[in-house]
Amino acid sequence: MKDDQDNPSRLAWWEFFLPLAVYGIFVRRFWFVCDDAFISFRYARHWAEGHGLRYNLSSDFPVEGYSNFLWVALAAVGERMGFDSSHWVPWVSVVAGASLVHLVQRQVRCQWRQSPWVALVPALFLATSPSFTAWASSGLETMGFALLFYVVFHSLVLAPEVRGVRAGMFGILLVLIRAEGFLWAGGLGVLAALSRLLRKQRVSALSAYLILVALGWGAHLWFRQSYYGEWWPNTVRAKAAFSAEIAARGVDYVSVFVLTVLTPLLFILAVGKALWRGGLAVAGAVASIPLAFYAYAIIIGGDFMCMGRFLLPGLAFEGLLLAWLAQSRSASSSSRGPLALIAIVALLHGLPAADVHLVPKSVREQFHFRTKSDQFLSEAQQWEYMADNGVRWSELGRRLAELTEPEESLVCGAIGAVGYYSGLEIFDVNGLVSPEVARRPTKILRAPGHDKAVPRSFFLDRNPTYVRASMLESEDLAGEMQKWLKKWRHDKLSRHYVPAGQSLPPFRPDDPPRYLAVLKRSPPGVDPFEQWDLFTQQVLVELGAGERFGSQKKKEQGKGRRRKKSPAQGD
Repeated sequence: MKDDQDNPSRLAWWEFFLPLAVYGIFVRRFWFVCDDAFISFRYARHWAEGHGLRYNLSSDFPVEGYSNFLWVALAAVGERMGFDSSHWVPWVSVVAGASLVHLVQRQVRCQWRQSPWVALVPALFLATSPSFTAWASSGLETMGFALLFYVVFHSLVLAPEVRGVRAGMFGILLVLIRAEGFLWAGGLGVLAALSRLLRKQRVSALSAYLILVALGWGAHLWFRQSYYGEWWPNTVRAKAAFSAEIAARGVDYVSVFVLTVLTPLLFILAVGKALWRGGLAVAGAVASIPLAFYAYAIIIGGDFMCMGRFLLPGLAFEGLLLAWLAQSRSASSSSRGPLALIAIVALLHGLPAADVHLVPKSVREQFHFRTKSDQFLSEAQQWEYMADNGVRWSELGRRLAELTEPEESLVCGAIGAVGYYSGLEIFDVNGLVSPEVARRPTKILRAPGHDKAVPRSFFLDRNPTYVRASMLESEDLAGEMQKWLKKWRHDKLSRHYVPAGQSLPPFRPDDPPRYLAVLKRSPPGVDPFEQWDLFTQQVLVELGAGERFGSQKKKEQGKGRRRKKSPAQGD
């Protein structure tokens, strides 16, 4: 038994299942499907239906509004088979995460010949990480990218000899799964060359890797140019910008992540011991990966989403560094040191997962980077906000499909689930699928990835059918409708668009009433303000407003008559 522990060829059953069970618990805690994933799902559905890689079928030319070609292709296979991508693609991501947990554990246990307790350190580090598990079910390609990145790194650096062909095949997938994947693939090639030279090994096997990656990247560039007429995805134009202000926001993004989970501080402690025990050639290469992702997040200005999504691919390598930290001098199977480290990691990860923080909010909010909102949200609160939005916008898309016609159009900011389920033509205020927005210069910092957002009136010359769609839900639904109508009645769009909608049944018998409200293009020859008055009178009374809104209606009528004298103008 001792010999088997000292020279294992595989994991014991309890070693295998323990981290995966913990991973499953945390994935269940953070299960959600991100709204942005539905953008890829809509491309996949249209591709599977034979329309090609298009978001809007009515466009004269296709627009590459995704940055994850391989993920879209994967979703298209399921869509072709009649599956809803939002149901099965997240499970692919969950399996990818489980595979990564297993691979780092196997690397320490079977390749580095460490005790099962030391091998559990990186495995449980990932399994309990709020960042790792929050994005495990998101439907985005984040976890798939992290897995491919690790596999390529292992083939080039961690394996006893360079596995050039194997690394090249996975390197092609790495290039295809993210728009910037070719940069990471190239960087891994350079890092592998340095690592192998330091170990006085031949680097000729890297040529096979570099050739395969170059061929894969070249083929995809040719496809993009021939199909879209562009060298870069439209998403790069919409999101990518570089400046000192954006880098400063990226520093805030990284700072909030570090102050939330605190385990990056263990990474700092682990580097010294890792270099001492693992050497510069291997440990130095491992340590460089998390630093590279921190630098990348800073340069691009971070991300508005929760839990440090851009930093996730570096977490596996932080876990490997912690494995070096957990080793004892005698390399024995003693469990005291590793178990203490596991307990510290579980505490530092478990607290923010429960939205409990060792660093006070007053400190963390000094690095508030989601400047679109004045309110500072913890990462757990941001996750909850995004999870709720995914559910609400999915329901909104389904209801719009019942209320509207497929040939109609909608101006929208959250274009994922609404676009996927409604089937409407979408004009995107953030520019992901609207090139005229993406080509605008970045003038203000709103939120990471949304700096080029335009007002809804920007698309008035495109004559959209709807410029707004909202799902209102409240015990005081009439009051919510009044607020909604008042806001948009005083918007300049009210000169062109009138309210419409329908009452909806509640999700459950005890839930509050709901109403689907839209702003629809006013029919020709119809006074829009009379339509506003009529809708206000009929719907609010129907919802039980009664005389409560009588005086307010008269005031609104007076304002409407005065505004009629002004010429129609956009924002």
